[in-house]
Amino acid sequence: LMSRPLGLGYDDGTRTVLIAELTNSVGQLFGSNQVIYTNAFTDFAADLIYTYTKAGFEQNVILRAQPPAAASLGLNPDTARLQVLTEFFSPPQPAVTSTTVPTEAGDVEEDNLSFGAMAMVPGKAFLLGTNSPLVRVNKQWVQLNGRQFLVEEVPVDAIADGLATLPLTA
Repeated sequence: LMSRPLGLGYDDGTRTVLIAELTNSVGQLFGSNQVIYTNAFTDFAADLIYTYTKAGFEQNVILRAQPPAAASLGLNPDTARLQVLTEFFSPPQPAVTSTTVPTEAGDVEEDNLSFGAMAMVPGKAFLLGTNSPLVRVNKQWVQLNGRQFLVEEVPVDAIADGLATLPLTA
């Protein structure tokens, strides 16, 4: 599977807004199985960390500054979800089983993706260095304008306290 993040966005069920795009960043090897791309996005400080193990491959986004408030972009803050959009290039089509999951932002679709021997499982969002509660990250396998994306999202309300601890974006 070949992929690359497109950016970070918000969706409130009615409107979608891209708030940061992938930018040039040089990866740095950390240990023997992680690559860290600092300042990987435009518009506010966020890093990408990729981890490879025998059990799988992870893509993690580390927010180091507060993203703009969803309400400041004309979105409904009660239903807004923070999203990571990752584009896949000529992927095999997985077996997709969709379920509806209740969240703080209302019911959302959760796609269970199976590529035969490999599956994409739900992720977790959490505040680094604390015992903060884990928040489930939901995902959808969507085609937009003939392009294939994995959209991973978390309700903004569910992570609002953690976002408030981050520095404001200049």
